[in-house]
Amino acid sequence: MKRIIQIQNVGNVAFPDHMTDAEVRQAAGKLHAQANQQQQRASKQPATKQWEPSEDDPVARIQTSDGQHWHIHLDDLEKMKQRDPKLRIIQES
Repeated sequence: MKRIIQIQNVGNVAFPDHMTDAEVRQAAGKLHAQANQQQQRASKQPATKQWEPSEDDPVARIQTSDGQHWHIHLDDLEKMKQRDPKLRIIQES
């Protein structure tokens, strides 16, 4: 019969019968540590940079209904108006 142990950030893991309690604890500890390291690495990933328009780009500066400010390409303005009817255009160029 296999032993199934729930490990935080990993889930349920089945260990074979032939492993002693100490071996199971050691293996479970390693799995837990690896999962925590992966989770920490993922949280340290840099956020994607917001698009910055160049001087030649036809852009609009808008404010969405949730209060966020964005620079968007004029080609995308109609799509944004459909998605957010309360969208406010601050500046067009």
